[in-house]
Amino acid sequence: MRLSTLSAVLLLGAAPALAQDAVRLAPGHPDLSPVAIESSLMAVYSGGTDGRLLGTITTTATPNDDGTVTVVTDAAAPEAGFVSQDSARYGASLAPIFLNQEGPGGQGTVAVDGMNVSGTYARGSMEPLPFDIDLEEAPFDPVSIPLVARSLPLRAGYEAVVPTFSPLQRVRETTLTVVGEEEVMGADGEAAMAWAIEEDGPGRDRRFFVDGATREIVQITISPNPETVITLVPTTEEALAEAAGPPADPIRPGDPALMADRLADYSENYTFKVVQPVQQDIGTSTRALTIDREAGTVTLVSTTEITMAGQSIRDSLVAAYPSFEPISRRLDQNGTLIEMSHADGEVRRTVTAEGEEPETEVTVFDEAVFGAGWLQEMIRVMPLAEGYRISFEGVGTSGEANPVLVSVIGQEEMDGGPAWIVEAVPASGPPTTYTIDDATREVLKSSFSPQVGVILETVPAEEAAMEE
Repeated sequence: MRLSTLSAVLLLGAAPALAQDAVRLAPGHPDLSPVAIESSLMAVYSGGTDGRLLGTITTTATPNDDGTVTVVTDAAAPEAGFVSQDSARYGASLAPIFLNQEGPGGQGTVAVDGMNVSGTYARGSMEPLPFDIDLEEAPFDPVSIPLVARSLPLRAGYEAVVPTFSPLQRVRETTLTVVGEEEVMGADGEAAMAWAIEEDGPGRDRRFFVDGATREIVQITISPNPETVITLVPTTEEALAEAAGPPADPIRPGDPALMADRLADYSENYTFKVVQPVQQDIGTSTRALTIDREAGTVTLVSTTEITMAGQSIRDSLVAAYPSFEPISRRLDQNGTLIEMSHADGEVRRTVTAEGEEPETEVTVFDEAVFGAGWLQEMIRVMPLAEGYRISFEGVGTSGEANPVLVSVIGQEEMDGGPAWIVEAVPASGPPTTYTIDDATREVLKSSFSPQVGVILETVPAEEAAMEE
């Protein structure tokens, strides 16, 4: 479900007890300096600006003939929790006129007329319910908080309370405090001084860094938890294209780039653990590969037991050898069985849930595709050279193809010698980072983040035992 315009960045909550000198703001308050509402493109990074790019947030501002401004925002950074395509309309002095909002809590619209707010709200698939409320004061739109931050008096210690209303969060308050000038690093790697403005909201720490001369935002940092920082910085399409580097080599089953003769039969036990925000073992997994060169097949059987979540998974895949063209897959997860067969450009998928009748669907592909379950083996046999990239379509248990981009990030020294760092980024789902032994092509570690602030990791069981 889509989130509200910048709502993943702008979640608000009730403010704590206010300092005596806090100013209570409203649209048009004399303390607020006029700022331009303009189109922008922001890059979203994990960590600082030298971290991994998670996506972008595009804001398109369109002036209207009546003097109002319509703002449409497309947030495309699902790893960071930012997914939206919503619209708002503002009058003079940041006064909200209309907002269309969708999010995990439901969806709704609101029209604002002074202190009156009216609109509709719906949770899930329920029918929209109307509301018409007279507030005690004129509110801001919560998605305009960055604009309010840019408008504040830029002097250390200035503190303001900002009341807001939206169909999902209803009446909320947030506190903005001008901390002082600090040095921040821009996307271009250059340091600059900017005014730091802290936003106080439960469960999330956010800071706006505003240029004192232009009042433009030069950086936003968000800390969902003490171990995690997400950084947003202004960018351009050209800068993003340059940072992306050369295009990846598209591959299909049988591509000579995948040197399958490097594979050998193996059986490995792994420990499944959480490494952030806390460190603890949560389960085990096994992985066994068998190559039948005479029959021209390769079979991969894996099991995963997540004891703390009560999950049990057994996965069995068969592909042609050495092409890696998928033949079949059988996945049993907590009593739900998914069976897939590939033949003549078709994927037949049958799902049998416990106590229910099987359901079968067929998907047709114009070209041969890989099975998503073979990703780790494909990485082990691809060329490992810094900057090398491949892209392919991998069919997962949904039966649909999911494009995947695999990039060789570089090398790092491990206890046993050099190892390659390889990142696989699917179009849908969290990226996974693999650490590959340079000499043996064994997977020394794999890690992924199912949500911001949480990192899961698998390592060979004997290595995990040595760490303890």
